[in-house]
Amino acid sequence: MRFFKVFCTIGALLPFAMADGAAIVNAMKDIETQTIALNTTVAAFNGNPLKVVDILLKSTSLLTTIKKGTKIAKDSASLTDLEALGLAGETQSLASIVSSSLTTIVSKKKVFQKDLLQPAIYLTLKQQKEVSDKFSTVVVSKVPEALRGVAQSLVDPIDVAFDAAIAEYKKFP
Repeated sequence: MRFFKVFCTIGALLPFAMADGAAIVNAMKDIETQTIALNTTVAAFNGNPLKVVDILLKSTSLLTTIKKGTKIAKDSASLTDLEALGLAGETQSLASIVSSSLTTIVSKKKVFQKDLLQPAIYLTLKQQKEVSDKFSTVVVSKVPEALRGVAQSLVDPIDVAFDAAIAEYKKFP
């Protein structure tokens, strides 16, 4: 009887201990939400020094969310083919949102330069790329071997967008 209670308790906790495809999709949605919030804040930035704090907070929140997503993906078992296919649409959505956000950040370079913030933005972009790469690597590693090439091709646009933004911010006047 005692064994049964312990077994039932462990069984009840397993869904919380092991992530799955749905948990990874939810992590991606959280990253999308934070990316959109940062993008909106950057788009509205007009050089007001008080707004820099808001950008910093949103950027930090995004980094934290990506790190949490990486942990969720690490804790996940390998995905089934069906779960992996379910990630495809969400990955494309995330890639589009990240690319748009990075385009906005590049478009604000002159404003950030004027406020002497270009080096800070450059370092932040490098840090965000690093945590994004870790997240992507872990997620792709959970995809079945036969679908990993497709999964990698879906996250490649994120790398391309980060590389372009970082290259732009690396150029100092």
